Amino acid sequence: MRHLLLTLFLITTFVAKAQNELNAYKYIIVPKKFEAFKNSNEYLTSTLIKHLFTEKGFETVYADELPEELKQNRCSGLEVNLLDNSAMFSTKTVILLKDCSEKEIFRSVQGTSREKEYKTAFAQAIRQSFKSFDRINYVYKAPTKDAAPIAVSFKDDVKQLVEENKNESSGTKTVVFQEATRENQSFKSMEPTNTSSTFRKGDQTNSSEKSTKTESILYAQQTSNGFQLVDSTPKIQYRLYSSTNPATFWAVTETKKGIVFQKEGKWYFEYFENEQTETQELVIKF
Repeated sequence: MRHLLLTLFLITTFVAKAQNELNAYKYIIVPKKFEAFKNSNEYLTSTLIKHLFTEKGFETVYADELPEELKQNRCSGLEVNLLDNSAMFSTKTVILLKDCSEKEIFRSVQGTSREKEYKTAFAQAIRQSFKSFDRINYVYKAPTKDAAPIAVSFKDDVKQLVEENKNESSGTKTVVFQEATRENQSFKSMEPTNTSSTFRKGDQTNSSEKSTKTESILYAQQTSNGFQLVDSTPKIQYRLYSSTNPATFWAVTETKKGIVFQKEGKWYFEYFENEQTETQELVIKF
């Protein structure tokens, strides 16, 4: 009896955790060709999986038919992968859901079929795998802070954005104009833009990295699973997702994926582009 209660408790805890995680994502993205197969929609696997997720209440789309909202924020969706663990006399499948940083969010039970005809066998195995979703009552819940209008408040914490330079005529030179009242929050820099780039060698002898210093200040706003970094517009420039290291985040921009990490008191965005590791310094106010 004690073992039964423990098992029920573990199952209930797992289901609750899985449901909370899945509720944070609006879309399920289904590839038309899974890595395990040679052809698109082989054995109608993509068609069936899209249909089954839709039946479970998920907003399901094909990977090459993304709505505009999902194109702008790929991290609002989970991508499906179908694992084919088939043996000689049985077809075995597992459904995986991964987020935009390739982190595994959900793994189904293994479905099995002993049918000889592949189309029927994969259909049976996939439907068995989907039994993992039977206890999950999915309802999309937008992250509270992401759903609210994005605003940078200067009411109680006015940022010092004025630099004084002595000159012969006036004695000071204002390079930043800022209005920070409850009615108006504006920011305009009259400082010449620094377009120069600096380069440094990587910590490892076999890698070359390019580091570009960014002068613009980014303001960190906490989200349910990390931070979003906004500029003074305000516009979201980076979305940061927590990792096991508190000084390192998975990072996503509109065009790049990488990591944001702290080193010697400074923050950097590192990503891979054109077969090189690019490192960009960030100025972040938490």
